Amino acid sequence: MTSFDPGRDGFAFANNWSLSDAEREEMRSKLASSAELATKALTPAFPGAFGLIRLSSRLARVIASSVPDGYGLCGGMAFAARDFYERGGSQALADLYRDRPALGSPLHVFLWRRLLESLALNGQTFLVWIAMLHFVPAAWPFEGGAPWLLAQTREQVRELRRRLDNDGPAPVGLVGETRDPFSDHQVLAYECERSDSDQPVVHVYDMNCPGRGQTLELDLRGPALVAKESCPGARGRLRGMFCETYAQASPP
Repeated sequence: MTSFDPGRDGFAFANNWSLSDAEREEMRSKLASSAELATKALTPAFPGAFGLIRLSSRLARVIASSVPDGYGLCGGMAFAARDFYERGGSQALADLYRDRPALGSPLHVFLWRRLLESLALNGQTFLVWIAMLHFVPAAWPFEGGAPWLLAQTREQVRELRRRLDNDGPAPVGLVGETRDPFSDHQVLAYECERSDSDQPVVHVYDMNCPGRGQTLELDLRGPALVAKESCPGARGRLRGMFCETYAQASPP
């Protein structure tokens, strides 16, 4: 575990925002670029299957049709909380920023920039996992679907423990049953209980439920991930969790 405390080191305000037309278009552009990278990453492993199902066009249609008017800055808030934690300071982040910042304020601009950076670094992984869950059969020889996400999640839990031991709080991506990438989620993990390797409990700062820590109770024993989330989202049942690529930035 780390010394991160969501009630002290997380933002006090909830993750609830409205997007402008320009912001929606910028998000589409980021994920469209990620869709191209996701297709290139998957095609060598499944050339025939992905040629038939036209993965790139499927993902492009999903992205084009799903950018909502209101959207959380979850990736930006997870990255920013880690940024502030790394910088340190005598005053708790929750006390510094109790109210949601106004549009155009330095903090809002920073959170938006960090969201886009989180998508640039991790959007490809979200789309690869969505594609593997929904567009790749679970049966041999493809071996996709929910069992693929379960196997990947098992490896990612081990990686998460390593990061928490060596690097500090770790942003993680949560992939649900939805095909809508904007309904998936990013949170900041700060502890992973080690009592049972097949049923780990991950403690996270979830900006959708601020003020205290939230938990992901994972069950890795079956053919698909089973999870109990203390702060459930609109993504349906959780099907996968991965450690995100994070690059530090200087907060305002």
